[in-house]
Amino acid sequence: MLHTTDDAVNLTIYKFPDVALSPNLPDSHGTVLWQATYPRPAFAHAVLEAAHTVLTEHGEAGYLAKWAMHPYLVPRVQGLRRLHMRDDVCDLPHGISCP
Repeated sequence: MLHTTDDAVNLTIYKFPDVALSPNLPDSHGTVLWQATYPRPAFAHAVLEAAHTVLTEHGEAGYLAKWAMHPYLVPRVQGLRRLHMRDDVCDLPHGISCP
């Protein structure tokens, strides 16, 4: 579960007893496994790096074959990169390319 403010992202990971039912259950039915707050620029940068790593390792076709329910979200990754570069003050290197 992600909650954002102007400058931070609050991330909570829940465990549910039955993964088949969990998409329809409220958070209160799960057990909190981990919770943290990150500066928005650092979180966005980490997501972009992870997305780039997945794309590099699997490619779009390989991603779809491995995670058959959804294609790789090229437009969303591109949009996040555009917003991150435009709005975030981030001192990390930005050699991340997008398809």
